[in-house]
Amino acid sequence: MKRKTLQKSDVILIAVLLAAALAALGARHWTSPPLQAVIYSGGQEFRRIDLAKVKEPYLIELDTDPKVTIRVEPGKIRYLSAGCPDKLCVKAGALSRRGDTAVCLPSGTAVVIEGTRKENSSVDAITY
Repeated sequence: MKRKTLQKSDVILIAVLLAAALAALGARHWTSPPLQAVIYSGGQEFRRIDLAKVKEPYLIELDTDPKVTIRVEPGKIRYLSAGCPDKLCVKAGALSRRGDTAVCLPSGTAVVIEGTRKENSSVDAITY
């Protein structure tokens, strides 16, 4: 029985497909939309921060009960300290990807990472 081996054209085809897949993944990674961090306090939007425009780290202190301090850094945001007993918001760590969320229930605050808003955005589909 004759054993089949990879031919030169098979290797070239595999290399081209692999290169195309890596290029598509790389393009998706480097062309992702800029991220915004949205800070909510008391159920209302408190501040919206474009994380791509942050050059130097800075702190935001929220006058809530208990007090909360948020650290904003280039490309990420985190709860630095909180006066709540469990400190789950601080333990959430740095938020840097769309959809990342940290909430401090005792203080009534939340930090959510979103993509930037489009001016003419509308619903593209409705599912019932």
